[in-house]
Amino acid sequence: MFIIVVSHTAFEAPGIFAATEPIKDPLALDENIYELRREKLKQIEALGQRTYPNRYDYTYNVGQILATFSEKTAEQLDASRVQVRVAGRIMANRLMGKAGFAHLQQDGQRLQIYVKKDAVGEEGFELYRLLDLGDHIGVSG
Repeated sequence: MFIIVVSHTAFEAPGIFAATEPIKDPLALDENIYELRREKLKQIEALGQRTYPNRYDYTYNVGQILATFSEKTAEQLDASRVQVRVAGRIMANRLMGKAGFAHLQQDGQRLQIYVKKDAVGEEGFELYRLLDLGDHIGVSG
């Protein structure tokens, strides 16, 4: 279920409920969201990813990446090509066709990541499409 509100005006479309429509059973809404997330979890497992891992070995935290690389030019970054592994919580996610951007947050600092289907492959991009706001993930690149 989706609720779209633009300037306090709701637009209705099939499968989209107006914001002014009272929700008859708020617990049913929670159950639907819970079911959708459980289904996504099954799909993530089917892609061969461990769900709820207890560890992710990272090479940098978000603060270190920002401190180390923010002041560098594109040419300097291309010349050094440092591989990093970082973990964080998804705070924003924008999918645009065969690419997407997400903001990872760690200790109050945010890092934008760019996910390109050509770079991560079909399965990697399908995994990215299954992620939700609030998910904790690890990325490398």
